[in-house]
Amino acid sequence: MIYLHKISLLVLFIFLFSFGNLISQENIKTDTKKILELIEKFGDKNPWANGDAINELVNIGEPAVNYLIKSLQDENENIRWCSAIAI
Repeated sequence: MIYLHKISLLVLFIFLFSFGNLISQENIKTDTKKILELIEKFGDKNPWANGDAINELVNIGEPAVNYLIKSLQDENENIRWCSAIAI
């Protein structure tokens, strides 16, 4: 009976770990899409839209850094400028 209880707990932990891993993978996909959409807003000439996008990227934090570094090479000067500020 004790072994059955331990096996049940082990199966529960494996399930929870697997389910948690699925959720974090979906968050990564969502974050990537959101990050790219926010960087696209840097192309807007409206400084308020730029500021809002910068603030959201700062709140996202480290996951946005690699995308911001890549956007520093964009041909649009405003995208480069806003990316530098966000970093």
